[in-house]
Amino acid sequence: MPRGSAPGERRGGRVRGVPNHANQNRQAKAAQEGILPLDVLLGTMRFHHEIARQALEAKPPDLVSALKALKAACEPAKDAAPYIHPRLASTEVKGDPEKPIVHRTEIVFRSAKVDE
Repeated sequence: MPRGSAPGERRGGRVRGVPNHANQNRQAKAAQEGILPLDVLLGTMRFHHEIARQALEAKPPDLVSALKALKAACEPAKDAAPYIHPRLASTEVKGDPEKPIVHRTEIVFRSAKVDE
């Protein structure tokens, strides 16, 4: 009688995609205690973005202040982005040399001879 797992078979352990209970408890406790770091990042980004919007809507627009505020909004936005937007995975297109994915196309231009 064979022993062990068959290739690709999983036995035991935590199911994929289920968060660790310690992490769940830590996150729940932090959420109950008050504001989270992601909330601070998003609040800071929105604050600076609003300052930039107001500077651009002023008569005349204050472009220098708007640019400074937008630069200040970029840093927390960059830090918060991985928690909100998933990173896109890069894919490599592979093909069989015998059966290429892209075929070569040739276009030949010929001048038309006009009978005079």
